[in-house]
Amino acid sequence: MNIKHQTKLFLTVLLFCLAGLIIGYTIMFMHVHQLNSEQRQAGVGETYCALEYREPTMERAVNNGWKFHLNRSESEPYNYYGMTYEYNIVNHSDAAIRWWELILTVKKPILLNVEWNGDISITRGNVTVDAGNLRPEHLTNETRQALSKAFPGSDIYSGNFLVKLQKGDVITYHPDADTAREYPLDHRSNMSSIGFIWYCPLKYKKNSATVYSDEMEDWSNYELDFPELDYRLIYSMKYSVLRMPFFPYIVMFTFLWIIFLTAFLVYLVMDNQTMKRLELDDNIIRQSIGVFTEFIDAKDVYTKGHSRRVAQYSTQIAQKLNMPQEQIRKLHYIALMHDCGKVYIPDNILKKQGSLSDEEFEIIKTHTTKGREMLSNFTSVPGIEDGALYHHEFYDGSGYPEGLSGEKIPLVARIICVADCYDAMSTDRYYRSKCSKDYIIEELRKQSGTQFDPKIADIMIHLILDDEISWHPDSI
Repeated sequence: MNIKHQTKLFLTVLLFCLAGLIIGYTIMFMHVHQLNSEQRQAGVGETYCALEYREPTMERAVNNGWKFHLNRSESEPYNYYGMTYEYNIVNHSDAAIRWWELILTVKKPILLNVEWNGDISITRGNVTVDAGNLRPEHLTNETRQALSKAFPGSDIYSGNFLVKLQKGDVITYHPDADTAREYPLDHRSNMSSIGFIWYCPLKYKKNSATVYSDEMEDWSNYELDFPELDYRLIYSMKYSVLRMPFFPYIVMFTFLWIIFLTAFLVYLVMDNQTMKRLELDDNIIRQSIGVFTEFIDAKDVYTKGHSRRVAQYSTQIAQKLNMPQEQIRKLHYIALMHDCGKVYIPDNILKKQGSLSDEEFEIIKTHTTKGREMLSNFTSVPGIEDGALYHHEFYDGSGYPEGLSGEKIPLVARIICVADCYDAMSTDRYYRSKCSKDYIIEELRKQSGTQFDPKIADIMIHLILDDEISWHPDSI
C-alpha cells in the first residue's frame, strides 16, 4: 500500500469517526431534549421528584393545632380545629426539576384557610377560581365574591377567609419562581417547602348534660377528623448533557479524534515538505541523468535520442504490467542510463558501418560491465546498474555478460532488452536503414522465449498493433 492510499484510508477513517461523533452528539442532545420535554407525574415518596410530609396524628394536633369556633358562641364546644401542614417537594435525582405543580383532591369536607409562597386555583366541577394565597389583605372583592359563589359558605371568620370545600374539589398549587424561588430545584436533595392551614370538623365526646367550660376542656374530650386528600405532583426535568452516563465516553472519543486529526494534519504538512524535497531531489537526478544521456547519445548521430526513446518504451511496457508508479519512475531512470558504458567504446568501433570483427564485438560487449562500474556508486536510484549490466542478457541464457536466463534476469533488464531492440530496429543505423513495422513484429514473435521474455514481447507487439507506441520516435 503506497503513501497516497494510506493517506486516503486514514482520512476516510477520520471522516467516518467524525460522522460517528456527529451522530453520537445528535442522539445525546435529542435524548436530553426528549427527557426535558416529558411531563411527569409523581405521588408521595416517588423516586425522582417526591412529595414528602408528615401524616397527621393526635400528638401533632395537640402540639400544633388549635380549636376553633365556627358559627358558634364561645360558650359552646369547639366544632373545628386548625392545623398547619407543611409539604416538601424534594428532588432525589441527578437532574434539576425545571417546573412543578401540586394538585390536591379533597376526599371529605374541609376548610382551607391560607397557604404561603405561591398561588392556588380551586376547581369545583367546571368552575375554576384563581384564589391567590387567600390572605384577606391580598384578596380583592372580585375574588372573594367569586369564591363565595363557587364555594357556598366561604367567608371571613375571625379575620381569616375560609374556603368551604367538599369532596371532589381540586386545589392546584402554582409555585413561585421569583420571590420564593420554589423552582427550578437543583439536583440531589434540593427541596422546596410549601404550607397550608386546614380547618377540619371537631367532635365533642361528652354527653349533652355536661356543662361545657372552656377552662375545663382539653383534647381528650374531642374526636379529631383529620383531613384526607389525594396528592399528584406534576413536574418536568431539566437534564444536562454533562450528566448523561455516556457523556464522558463521547468527550474522550472527541479528544482522541482531535489528537488523531492534529497528528494527521502534522503528517500531511511533513509529507508535503518531504514530497517537495523528493521532487527537488528527483529533478536534480532527472536533470543530471538527462545531461549525461545527451552526452552518451552525442557520440552517435544515428542513435541520438536512443536512451530517451528506450526509457519511454520501457515505461509504457511497465504500465501494461501494472507496476507501481514508484518502480516505473525508477525504471525510467535505469533505462536512460542503460548504454552509459558506451562512452568507453572507441568511435571507430561504435560508428563502424561494416561488420564487426570478433575482437571488436568483444570490445562492444564491455559497455555493459563498464556501465555497471560507472553506476556502482550511484545510490540515488537503487538497482540502476542492473539496466546497464544485464540489458543484453537473453531469456534463453545465450546473452552476455553473465549468461543469465529466464527470471534470473532482473525484470528491468528484460523490459529494457525488448525496448532497446525495438528502437534499434525502428531507427536508421550506420549499417542499415530502419526496419518495417511488419518485420519488427515478426522478429519480436520469432525471438519470444529465446532473446525476449515472452510476456514482455507480447506486450510490445500489442503496443505496436494498437498504435499506442510512436512509429516515428525521432521526435521524442
